[in-house]
Amino acid sequence: MRAIASLLAVGLLSCVSTLALAQGPSAVFTSFDFPGSNATSAVAITPDGKIVGDYLGSDGNQHGFLLSKGTFQTIDFPGSTRTTVRWINANGRMVGEYTDAVGKIHAYLLTGGRFTSFDYPSAAGTVAFGIGNSGDIVGPWTSLPLTFHGYLLRRGSFSTIEYPGAMWTLPTMIVGQNIVGGWFDTNFTSHGFFLKLNTGAFKEISCPASSGKKWYLHFNRFSGSHLHLCEFRES
Repeated sequence: MRAIASLLAVGLLSCVSTLALAQGPSAVFTSFDFPGSNATSAVAITPDGKIVGDYLGSDGNQHGFLLSKGTFQTIDFPGSTRTTVRWINANGRMVGEYTDAVGKIHAYLLTGGRFTSFDYPSAAGTVAFGIGNSGDIVGPWTSLPLTFHGYLLRRGSFSTIEYPGAMWTLPTMIVGQNIVGGWFDTNFTSHGFFLKLNTGAFKEISCPASSGKKWYLHFNRFSGSHLHLCEFRES
């Protein structure tokens, strides 16, 4: 389970949103750190300015955080050894994952200060990456040996999301009640995707590749009319 957590962390940390860079010279960068932390990573922001992410504490453990109106709050699932916040929707509902005392990874929903833990049935581990404003949740679950599958959790019921022919499928976001985005992997080469839930139709999102080169793409978030594409790397 530690290997799964590390792989997910590396995948997310490699994803750098290009939105701020696209704003041009008027963009203003503001650096911040959770007080006393050894490292801080922000992953999502709401329209009213709430920011969530995670930090490495002085205790050597990973914790989630919420930054609201200049005040930090630690997000730790009770009894966990590690907690990560992956997303916050416009209503302030947060999702992420935590590691329990025996090393298993579970997904959670945090609403109004109350945690709800959940797992995809029979999964070795479950992570929640995104939550829509309607409350639909998407993310990956794992089977052994290490294989990632996607899921949608809607009104308490799970459905599986699998890109056709992919080795791994990792949904990371949901827009409204119909559009799911994320990335899939074929032979250790990543591609972004859109999925229309009402038709079941997938659309691959890839960067142009030069002859003889491989490109690695992670699709991260869609907000309004702006597509956020994360870092792509040339092999």
